[in-house]
Amino acid sequence: AYEIRLSLVGSEMCIRDRYQRRVREAEVELATLKEKIPVVEGSRGQLEALRGVYNQLLGARVSDNKHTNLTFPNVEVKWNQLNNSIHKKITLLEAQISAKKASGVSAEQAQEFKECFAHFDRDQNGIISRDEFKACLNSVGEFLSDEQLDLVIKEYGSSDGTVAYEGFQSFMLKRVSDNDTENDIVEAFRVLAGDKPYVTEVQLRPVFDNDTLAYLLKSLPPYPGVQGAYDFNAWVNSAYHK
Repeated sequence: AYEIRLSLVGSEMCIRDRYQRRVREAEVELATLKEKIPVVEGSRGQLEALRGVYNQLLGARVSDNKHTNLTFPNVEVKWNQLNNSIHKKITLLEAQISAKKASGVSAEQAQEFKECFAHFDRDQNGIISRDEFKACLNSVGEFLSDEQLDLVIKEYGSSDGTVAYEGFQSFMLKRVSDNDTENDIVEAFRVLAGDKPYVTEVQLRPVFDNDTLAYLLKSLPPYPGVQGAYDFNAWVNSAYHK
């Protein structure tokens, strides 16, 4: 069996330590803010009780309160500002965390992930089955045994054996730190191609299932001057230098 690592990104594209530290810091801040939500929401009852007292004072025509300079409208505005600021900050942090987790991958490479997933997501519902996930991984050079696949789905998928795009992306982001080099992948292709600078469908077909083969034939650029040949050098180079 051929051990072909058709990785879409090079090891230099892996998520660096500085990004991981920033993500962890943002995740801690996010968790802290989320802990404050029930506290703030729990004070809503007190705010409404204060509203009742305020309305009673208005009914009694009491306009001055020697115990405080604050008015109920002031308190309500500050409470709403606090509540809104927490939720806005949470939304911002979640967006930042998502962006930082993908910071080791270019926009073009992220698009490659999406296109690969979409190719195997036949009903376009953002979820792929176990077999579709396996074919999708094969198409990007991730050849897993059934046992390994089950472990990956357990970590990145759902209990019913399906995988959403978010899970697929998370797995790919982790795998981009693979130790394979550009030369390793080109050499693996060259072995498959019989030491020629191009590969043909006939050579690919015994290695890949139909879905994976269709994806590769769609992705690999044609080799100039040779009918039915595909330029694996250009494809690997494009994956590593986008």
